[in-house]
Formats: sequence, structure tokens, C-alpha cells
Amino acid sequence: MDGYNKNAHGGEFVTYERLSAMGNNGFQEPATGFAEGKIEGTQRLYTDGVFSTDNGRAQFMDAPWRGLQAPGKQQQKDNHRYLINNGRANVVWQSAYLDQENDFVMDRFPYPFIEMNPEDMAEAGLKEGDLVEFTMMPVRLRPWPIRRRQQGAGKPSCSSAFRPACRAMSPVPGQMNSSFRTTSRPGATFARFRTRPAM
Repeated sequence: MDGYNKNAHGGEFVTYERLSAMGNNGFQEPATGFAEGKIEGTQRLYTDGVFSTDNGRAQFMDAPWRGLQAPGKQQQKDNHRYLINNGRANVVWQSAYLDQENDFVMDRFPYPFIEMNPEDMAEAGLKEGDLVEFTMMPVRLRPWPIRRRQQGAGKPSCSSAFRPACRAMSPVPGQMNSSFRTTSRPGATFARFRTRPAM
């Protein structure tokens, strides 16, 4: 905390005791003050048009998609029907390491789930709740749930799927590609897969 207090904008307002007292009610950095027992945060960043650069101006960088440059990606595409993307599930904390003893979460999601487009499910003869195998790991299959559509996220497009990242029972990201590097090849976290009913 000493480093944060000395270096972060607004760090002087933040202490372990204050964070603990706020419980799950956090604040958006940078902190701007402390009042009525709460750390005050920033409603929205850069409303004054000044950015955290040497000259205060925003910097835009060209970052074209580099496609299938990671070794093995073209072979995956040629041999596997579906593209799987991984990310976070709202109810599951990170990799679920804090949820292993949480009955609310584990009763609801006893298996890591996969979300597929309903058209792909119909074509594969799969229905909601089926157990399927992909990359030799059993996961619970579900179509994209309505709650996600209500949040405006839509559903997976055909031939693509989504599953939570890093779930302890069936990890997905870096293990699927030996060339994975978070900053230089983020696309390596995508992988192709085939699916079949679990035996």
C-alpha cells in the first residue's frame, strides 16, 4: 500500500482500513477524497479532455488484426469446425478459485459451461443441459442465455462459442497454444474445437 499511496493519483486517500470498511462497495480510481466514511472516486475519466500522457493529449495507435499468425492456428482452423472464445462469467469469480466452496455458484454451475449458437446446437443434435466433450474436457453445454441478451451482449455467431476462462476443471487459454503471449499475440487465446456428446 505504501507504493500506491506515494505514486497513484489520489493514493493518499486510500488505506486498507478504509477499503475494508467499504466492503464490496468500491470506487473508481483515481480517488478524489474521503468523506462520510467512504473513499470518493472519479465518476468518469478524462472529462476535462486532458489525458495521462506527457503532453496531455490522447494517443491513437494502429493495431491491425494479425489473424492466424500464431503457429498451429491454420491447422486448427482446417481441422475443427468451431472457434471458441473465452472470457469471464458474471457470477463466477475469476477462475472460480474463490467459488470452489460457494454452494450458490457450484450448485448452479457444477461444470464449466460452454455457450453455443442455437443453430449450431440444432445442427449438432445438442440441446440445453447436454454434457459435451471438446478438446477432451467435459463441459456443460448451454445456448446463450436470455440474461446476456438483456444486457445487450447478443449471442455467439454461427460456428463460434464462448466459455469461461481458466476454470479449474477445464482450463482453456494458454494451454491450447504453446505460442500464447498476452501482449504480443492476444489472438492466441482463441482456439478451434470440435464437439460431441460426452460418453
